[in-house]
Amino acid sequence: MPPFKDLSGQTFGYLYVIEPTQKRQGSNRVFRCRCLNCGKIVELPSRTIAHSQQVSCGCIKNRNLTTKPIAEKLGQVGARYVMPWLV
Repeated sequence: MPPFKDLSGQTFGYLYVIEPTQKRQGSNRVFRCRCLNCGKIVELPSRTIAHSQQVSCGCIKNRNLTTKPIAEKLGQVGARYVMPWLV
C-alpha cells in the first residue's frame, strides 16, 4: 500500500481539510473538512476530495438549484422555456 498522503491544511474548492480521522472508506482515509462557504463540518474520503468530485458540503448545489433560472435547471441555457399547454 502506498504511504499515507496527508491532505491537512489544503483547500479543494470550498473545502478546507482540517485533519484525518481514524475512519476508512475502502482503502481511502476519511478526512474532516470545513466548508468555507457555510462553515459546516463534513467527513469525506481522500479520493473524493483530491479528485474534486465534491467541492462543497452541498450548500453550493442547493443554492444553485434555488437561484438558477428554469431554463438552466432544465439544461436549456439560452433557450426560451415554452409551456407545452400553450403551444
